[in-house]
Amino acid sequence: MLEIRNIQIWQQDGSFAEGSLFVQDGRFVAPGKPCEVIDGKGMLACPGLIDVHTHGRVGADFCTADEQALVRVAEDFARCGVTAVTPALASAPFAEWKQTALRIAACPHPGYVGLHLEGNYLSPKRRGAHPERLLVKPDASEVGEIARAIAPMPVRVTFAPELDADGSFVKACLEQGVSLSMGHTDADHATALEAISRGVSAASHLFNTMPPLHHRAGGTVAAALNEDIYAELIVDGFHVSPEMVKLAYRAKGKDRLVLISDSMEGTGCPDGEYSIAGQAVYLKNGEAYTGDGAIAGSTLNLLDGVRNLATFAGISFGEAVTCATKTPAALLGRQGELGSLSIGARADLILLDGQGKKGDLPVRVMQNGDWI
Repeated sequence: MLEIRNIQIWQQDGSFAEGSLFVQDGRFVAPGKPCEVIDGKGMLACPGLIDVHTHGRVGADFCTADEQALVRVAEDFARCGVTAVTPALASAPFAEWKQTALRIAACPHPGYVGLHLEGNYLSPKRRGAHPERLLVKPDASEVGEIARAIAPMPVRVTFAPELDADGSFVKACLEQGVSLSMGHTDADHATALEAISRGVSAASHLFNTMPPLHHRAGGTVAAALNEDIYAELIVDGFHVSPEMVKLAYRAKGKDRLVLISDSMEGTGCPDGEYSIAGQAVYLKNGEAYTGDGAIAGSTLNLLDGVRNLATFAGISFGEAVTCATKTPAALLGRQGELGSLSIGARADLILLDGQGKKGDLPVRVMQNGDWI
């Protein structure tokens, strides 16, 4: 048993309390007699962060990454404090989607905890960096085939609800244990509300690839802000302005706002040409665009997103941590197991020398009970 003592431990309410954590067999356990003791020297102890929407980093895209690249990406995520990842697959032919899903499910690295299909079933009007030639009508049989092939790894799908007028896609996905997010959508407010009533539980990268919030037409954004669903948010100060981040936080709160990176393969790399969904993406000064000017993901490290949220929303750092730990774990249906320091949770832990400044990495990271 390992004891990590003299640390400020993150609490469920976002506060910190001095104490010790005990780890055994990859889990946090009740206090006992340790065989090893580490002095945390007063550092902040937070759960490992969870990124539920990312396309890749360090030169690799999840759609094309082999096992070696998948391990490299997961290791780099962990180095930056993200110990649990659900890769997002951008638009691609179904056969490629399935093969990619199988590679991710077979990867031995403990960082991968689910799969996010963010492509194909999107609005051509709000497609962002997804090529129109790859967009198709939502197909629950495709989703089900992937879900069965990689079970028990959970699957989440982002889709445009206006493409599912009768709700049959949502119904079939839910029956197969697949959760749903609305995104890349041109849906009006009534359509978004109908999708939520049918079981859609989240909105993907709120504000982006949706009709803008208007005082006479609230659209998908107003539905996501007002209803009791999760809302993903990219808090890099570029995708969403600080004042809109603050508005979203006031509407959703720490238990429904989910911080994401939406990172792409150029994250952690120099400016240059990369790709997403099979098309070229140009990275300059940390901002990624397609050739026709569409934003193509981000280069955000999620820990910086936590820091940004605290600053933009005027909340404590500990409260912001909730939106990258406890809340995404709940979105995945794995609350209490991931994103927590509670007894019985997977021992994913980051030690921080205070809140830090942009770009600072954790002093130490534990993933699944092992220091990395």
